[in-house]
Amino acid sequence: ASLTSEEHASILIGISKHVAAALGASEAASKALKSAQDASDLTEAKAAAALAAQSAEQAESSARAAGEGLEAMEGAEEQELVKQAAEDAQKGVAAARAATGAAKAADKAVAEMTVS
Repeated sequence: ASLTSEEHASILIGISKHVAAALGASEAASKALKSAQDASDLTEAKAAAALAAQSAEQAESSARAAGEGLEAMEGAEEQELVKQAAEDAQKGVAAARAATGAAKAADKAVAEMTVS
């Protein structure tokens, strides 16, 4: 049974929400990275790195949810909607990648602080 266009539209809205969440989490991860790099002591840096890791997990989970939404739209007749959904889901994946990068960089900042 194929979905109605209303159902597709509602999936698209869901994808957009997941992508927005991924972008927000990615932004939080990069702020946490900056905090880790600017931290005056190890405790502060570790807390910031933990926050970055948590944000990266949220971004990845949101991007995954957006991808699942995209899969649910496969075969939709409204190619324009599917294209929009694919573009949105791609943004979510990019945001998750950026967040993961920030989390790794924050861990590195902590490691460098531990050495010095």
